Amino acid sequence: MKATGEVMAVDRTFTAALQKAIRSLEISGRSLLWESSEWKQEDFSIEDLPLYSNDNRLWALFSALRKNLSVDELCLITGIDPWFINSC
Repeated sequence: MKATGEVMAVDRTFTAALQKAIRSLEISGRSLLWESSEWKQEDFSIEDLPLYSNDNRLWALFSALRKNLSVDELCLITGIDPWFINSC
């Protein structure tokens, strides 16, 4: 039986709590560096990343940052406060 995807992780910093939350998801093979093979294709654009609310959004955010999308652009697209994106 799968949970709803909600996790609770408490630590001294947001970054450590985020990493603990990702580990508690128990999705094998997914660390903060995980990317879908679709996102690595040459013809793939930033607009195709699932930056809307879904279960892959966090990894899509990290992928967008690795593809040099600015924090300000990500904030406009997602509505996430810049503090959280900068803290990752």
